[in-house]
Amino acid sequence: MITEEHRRHLSESHMGIKRMPEALAKARKTMKLKWKDPEYRNKVIQARVGYKHSEETKRKLSLVHISISPEQEEQIIKLYQNGLTGDELKVNLNIGRATIYGCLKRNKIKRRPIGHKKGRPSWSMGIKFSEEQKAKLNMEGLNIGHPWNKGKIGIYSEERLKQMREFMKTKVGEKANNWRGGISRAYKTGYNSIQYKEWRKKTFERDNYTCQDCGIHASEAGYLTAHHIKSWSKYPELRFKISNGITLCENCHSKVDKYRARFKREVN
Repeated sequence: MITEEHRRHLSESHMGIKRMPEALAKARKTMKLKWKDPEYRNKVIQARVGYKHSEETKRKLSLVHISISPEQEEQIIKLYQNGLTGDELKVNLNIGRATIYGCLKRNKIKRRPIGHKKGRPSWSMGIKFSEEQKAKLNMEGLNIGHPWNKGKIGIYSEERLKQMREFMKTKVGEKANNWRGGISRAYKTGYNSIQYKEWRKKTFERDNYTCQDCGIHASEAGYLTAHHIKSWSKYPELRFKISNGITLCENCHSKVDKYRARFKREVN
C-alpha cells in the first residue's frame, strides 16, 4: 500500500514534468476503459472515503477557478473592511458582485447586511417592544411563518372594498405617493390613467368583447385591443370618447395600425 509520504515523494518528483499529447491521449483512453469496470470504480471510491483536502489545498483549488489576481483579492478585502459596500466595489473595481462575495467567502470575512455601512448602527438597535406593542403586531401570527391573512376569504366587507377603491382613485397624478413630476412616458401619453382604463372597458362592453372586423370573441382570440379610430396623438380631444373606439383582435389591429403591423413583421 502506498503511504502518504510515498505519494508526496512521487508528486515532488513529477512536479513540472509535462507529458506529450500522445501520452496524455493514451492515458485518458486507458482510464476511460478502467472506469467502465464496476469493481475498479468501487475500489477508487472506497480508497477516497474519509479523505479531506487541507485548507491550503482548498484555497489553491479555488484560486484556479477565479478570475482575479491575488493583488485584486487583497484590494477587495481591504476596501470592504474600510466600509465600502459590494455595489460600490463593483463600480469602483469593475468586478462582478458574485466574484466580490466569493472573495469574501474564501477569506472567511463576514458580510454586512445589505444597505449597511461600517460605523452606522441599525435604526432598530436596542429597541424593545412592549407587551402591548407585541399584541398589536400579532406575534402569534408571525410565529406561524406566513401572513396573517393567507388563505382567508372575505376579510373585507363589500362596503370596505368600495371605500378602498374610491380612496385609490384619489391617489393619482400629483396626489400619488410616488409622484415624480410626470416624467414618465406612460403619464405623458395617458395610457395608465383611470380615464383610459374606463374608456377601454366601456369600449369592450359595448362591442361585447368581440372583434368588430372578423367577429372573433375574446374567449378564442385571447387578447383584444381597444383601437382609436381617429389617432390618439392627432385628436387628443377624442381620446376618451366611446364613439372613437373600436374593439379589434391582434390580427385585425395590425391591418389598421402601422406600428402594430411593423411589430408583427419583426416577430414573424
